[in-house]
Amino acid sequence: MWDVLRTDYVRDVLERQLGYPWYVAVILGVWKIPGTLILVAPRFPRLKEWAYAGAFFDFSGAVTSHLVSGSAWYHVAYTSLFALCTLASWVLRPGNRVLGRIGLPS
Repeated sequence: MWDVLRTDYVRDVLERQLGYPWYVAVILGVWKIPGTLILVAPRFPRLKEWAYAGAFFDFSGAVTSHLVSGSAWYHVAYTSLFALCTLASWVLRPGNRVLGRIGLPS
């Protein structure tokens, strides 16, 4: 919701510190809302995979943006922590939420 509402904090980080245009926050926020709902909803394993991927792309993109822009170390640290938590959540998810293995054709 912070991204969609473009709170002062989000505007400061995205627009002023990183130099992104204002609408990037709205695009990210609009996609984060259904992604979050899918992750907490029961079932929908394929959508959960996409939501995990989107969250990881978001956080790893934030890490890269902070590194490239020369942001303070703590911005890089906490966005890295979020990316790692996303990976850990994906790896440690219950077995009933894991999609079947997709093998390459022989």
